[in-house]
Amino acid sequence: MNLFLFLLILGNLFIGLGPLFIKFIPGISPFTIGFSRFIVAAIFEFMILIFLWGRIFLTLRKKSMENSPPKLGFLIITSLKSYFFRKNKFFLRGKPQIFYLAFLGFLLVGIVVPFYYLSFQLVGVIMSTIIVNALPILFITVQNWTRRVEEMDGFKLIYLFLLTAGIISITLSYESTSEANLTFFGFLILILTTFAFILYSVYISQDSLYRVQLIPTSKISKDISQEIRKDLGLIRSFYKLFGIHLLGSLIFLILMLIIGITDHSTVAGTEAHRFIFEDLKKLPNFLINPAILSIAVFCTLIPYMIQVFASGNWPKHELGFDSWNSVLTVLQPLVGLYIGIFIWLEPISLNYVIITSIFLIISIIIRYLHESANYRLILFQIRIKNSEIEPFLKYVHGFREISEVYLTFGRVGIIFHAAFRSVARLFMITKKIETFPGVISVKYYPEIEYTSANREEEE
Repeated sequence: MNLFLFLLILGNLFIGLGPLFIKFIPGISPFTIGFSRFIVAAIFEFMILIFLWGRIFLTLRKKSMENSPPKLGFLIITSLKSYFFRKNKFFLRGKPQIFYLAFLGFLLVGIVVPFYYLSFQLVGVIMSTIIVNALPILFITVQNWTRRVEEMDGFKLIYLFLLTAGIISITLSYESTSEANLTFFGFLILILTTFAFILYSVYISQDSLYRVQLIPTSKISKDISQEIRKDLGLIRSFYKLFGIHLLGSLIFLILMLIIGITDHSTVAGTEAHRFIFEDLKKLPNFLINPAILSIAVFCTLIPYMIQVFASGNWPKHELGFDSWNSVLTVLQPLVGLYIGIFIWLEPISLNYVIITSIFLIISIIIRYLHESANYRLILFQIRIKNSEIEPFLKYVHGFREISEVYLTFGRVGIIFHAAFRSVARLFMITKKIETFPGVISVKYYPEIEYTSANREEEE
């Protein structure tokens, strides 16, 4: 198990603690809780950014050999421009990063979290946590299959069967295990929240600027550049997190204002009106509430920082971040299930708790075994015309499976290693390489068994 997978597990466990703290703030609008947690988290993130830039400033002042070391203000402004206004090639054909962060903020802060809390009132904690976190797994699994990123085999069919059976059993047992009524409006809220969560899970890793250079290295000496590299890496992560939370909070305010003014008939409209015209006046009191501070730190700042860090550093040849993230979200309802029973005291039998827990744990185990079973390391040998070597190298580097490309003398021409989790994906890439202009022949061979030791060595 790689480090980032472990961190992702830890992050989802932290997010699942949310219902524990919500119990201690009864009567507060779910929209107020959602907004407050992200604003408080953004404040903490801003403070951490100040600390990191302060440490960089002290390093520059202490170790710079120049008479006039770079000004801290210049470095900060340069880094902000380099990050927030540079194009993200993975988002809407190269829109600026700030729009990408606003989109993620709209999904997470504007829809997923506040309406997730609202669904607690409408359909109950258990129903909300299971449906909102389980359905995205089905969607992303099917998406990866249709895109031929993964192969549909026996492991996957068993995994999907258990997941679907679990969701059906939860739905069928819902009426007898919860006091809430599943209305059409409550169903719409669940679907909206689930769809937004799917989009967020897919797009959180679509970031081409995770390793962008924030400040020009020509302005500082090489040894100092090496020393502050870790701090700059953390700053990139916190820029992303701060942008998502702050921009999302601003978008959420606008959204609540529109809903609060135009909708007077639904629960969402009532809560939005209450949030805008009542709770905002008492916002300072909410921001220092111990329960909200706990949610902001333990269920927001820490887990979402882990998520951002893991998505940017995810090993290239592992099962995709979005796939694992969607799978591990089942840990959130697992934690929420026990909190709902032992703290919220929802009327659910112990047998139901045991069966649901086994289902969730088995789902994760099967997913992990499925990843191991599908892994294949392939050696490619390509004969190609000399005039086409340079454009070909640029072309193959676009495939995430391909690594360690070598030029050779003689008849072979190019050798490279590639790691696949789908035979269909292997055939597809082979076909594309064969049809590339100038390619004479393509041969590939399975390499030695790719053990965990090999993988650590490659990383």
